Amino acid sequence: MNVSDFTKCSGCTSCASICPKHAIEMKENSKGFLRPFINKELCVDCGLCFKACDFNGDNVDSNRPLAYVGMKNKDLEKRKKSASGGIFYALAEKIIEGNGTVYGAALIDNRIVKHIRVTNIEELNVLRKSKYAASDMRNIFVEIKKDLANKKVLFSGTPCQVAGLLSFLKFLNVDTSNLYTIDLICHGTPSNKIWEEYVEYIENKEKEKVKIAIFRDKTYGWKTHYESFEFANKKIKTDKFRELFYSNLILPDDGCFVCKYESLDRRSDITIGDLLGTQKEAESFKDKFGVSLVMPLTQKGLTLLSLVKDDFDVISLKEEEIMQPNLKAPVKKPLKYEKFWKDYDNKSFDKVLKKWPERAMHKKIREFKERVQNKLKRVMHK
Repeated sequence: MNVSDFTKCSGCTSCASICPKHAIEMKENSKGFLRPFINKELCVDCGLCFKACDFNGDNVDSNRPLAYVGMKNKDLEKRKKSASGGIFYALAEKIIEGNGTVYGAALIDNRIVKHIRVTNIEELNVLRKSKYAASDMRNIFVEIKKDLANKKVLFSGTPCQVAGLLSFLKFLNVDTSNLYTIDLICHGTPSNKIWEEYVEYIENKEKEKVKIAIFRDKTYGWKTHYESFEFANKKIKTDKFRELFYSNLILPDDGCFVCKYESLDRRSDITIGDLLGTQKEAESFKDKFGVSLVMPLTQKGLTLLSLVKDDFDVISLKEEEIMQPNLKAPVKKPLKYEKFWKDYDNKSFDKVLKKWPERAMHKKIREFKERVQNKLKRVMHK
């Protein structure tokens, strides 16, 4: 086998996890995404790595949602600490209380997004909130396989990560009756390398180490989207990383733009995301602390949700009311994608941030007006 055989890749690690000769190593490429690299001296050309790759095949059956609901935790403090309505934390609590294990994405040292194994409620907090960077999944599938021998396991990740896990377990004939999977309505997985450099940029600018970094801060409400950085005696908010994320410039060109999981055909037991519908009933249900869109896809998913239903306010919705771009098709590759990465390779990081993403003139005018209005407000309140 050759690494070039993997023309599309999500970095899920299914290939590296299943290799019987440990001939595949996940390494960071030039854009900061973990991709498989094959040691030809160890490889015996069994082809199992490629066969177990759901991203390049169709190994895992898909399901359509059995229901569409909006959910928000009745405990306001719990909801404030979550990205949306607090559904993931509630489900994870039930698994932990049953002596199970939970796997999800954590932000390590404010810089690296990595999937970790959690076995108690105290550790569960680090899995809360959105992490807008590609997660390091190395060794996670193997750990889950071990846990499934005698424990219930909840795995939360992107649709491609869930599919990769299920494909890996399928090819090893692992009993998955104790496995519960949650996938996210996903816009894409930005480069962790860019996030790490952005944190360093903020620290150099503020001349202080970041104590707490949050990809999406809810301090001023759920609908406001900016990243925040807390220092010893102050907290700042920025939106530059958010802009890069939604411009699609820092997404992987071999993964997100060719993703086959951006639809209502899902591989997980439950899909969760933000409730973004504009229908009147849903709008009246929303508030500034966040609401989760929840779509159970299997009987197992329905059973898991039934354990927390009394802790949530719930609204039933129709399919046409919940549709959003990332349930219809993958995001599009920007026309200037290669130009951005060329600048990234050849210019200083601060110069890249000043130039990208390039804004249309109408956006520049609007931003200029907003800056002028904010300055006038500050002057008037002095």
